[in-house]
Amino acid sequence: MKNVKMGVFNPAIEDFSWIDVCAFPAKDEAADAAGGVYTIFEDITALKKAERSLKSTEVKLESTLASVRESRTEQEALASLAVRNRALHQAVSDGIHVLDEQGHLVEVNDAFCRMLGYSEEEILRLNIADIDEQWLKEELHAKLIELVRGHKDLPVTFETRHRSKDGTIREVDINGISVILDGHNYFYASARDITDRKQAERAMKIAKEAAESLARAKSDFLAMMTHELRTPLNGVMGFSELLSDTQLNNEQREYVLSISSSGSYLLGIINDILDYSTIEHGKLEIDGAPFSIAEILESSMGSVRKSRANALKIQKSENDCRAKSIYE
Repeated sequence: MKNVKMGVFNPAIEDFSWIDVCAFPAKDEAADAAGGVYTIFEDITALKKAERSLKSTEVKLESTLASVRESRTEQEALASLAVRNRALHQAVSDGIHVLDEQGHLVEVNDAFCRMLGYSEEEILRLNIADIDEQWLKEELHAKLIELVRGHKDLPVTFETRHRSKDGTIREVDINGISVILDGHNYFYASARDITDRKQAERAMKIAKEAAESLARAKSDFLAMMTHELRTPLNGVMGFSELLSDTQLNNEQREYVLSISSSGSYLLGIINDILDYSTIEHGKLEIDGAPFSIAEILESSMGSVRKSRANALKIQKSENDCRAKSIYE
């Protein structure tokens, strides 16, 4: 017995019909020999169509399953990326927030909520105009449009002031960039609280101004005092010169010279004090001038009265000058 499946063109349906042919020999029992072939035909066209339909369905199903698996992989990757981004946003200490073109807060991290004292649910119901204290509402809207539309792919930095839930004003440093997502413009920004730094800067400025004011007052005082000291000292020196022109014995003349020398020395000290004030103002000019060490020593010793126990004598020559103590 032999089975054969074949397709036969059927003009009635203008398509092939499938038949299953089963053939086996017919045996002549009287002659004990083969007497012909028995053939059985069965129309299996419907079965073939069902097989083809099933095969097509399997192919489509496999393609669908592959698409589902690929889509699931992409969804898992996107979900993993979203988790990582969320973790990154929550890990930073700066206040991350996202604004749309109307200024609505569409996304924030925990640091931004803590900075202003709101819960995430509360702050996502607010507009940036509800918390910003730097600009008026119209100015803020124009600023936001400029940030969202005018700086594509370019980061911007500026300072502003935010009002927290309890009414306190926080000074913040904003770093942000505008992006386009699904055809909409957004401004992604981070806010760093610089309130303490700004207060320290203002305190330092006040302290600097106070120190400069004190330095100016001290310099003015020194200038006034040196002027007030010069007046009576000039009188003392003037009268000592007049006294030196009178008839004096040697001892009296030595005393007058000591008065004049001491007055000159004191006047030099007063001038040095005035120079100190000039130094503080950065106006000191140093002039180079020759001087004699011997004359300086003699002038200094002129105000010291002689002592019987010890006398310091000055020996000078054209080439050198040296001092030595002579004990009597």
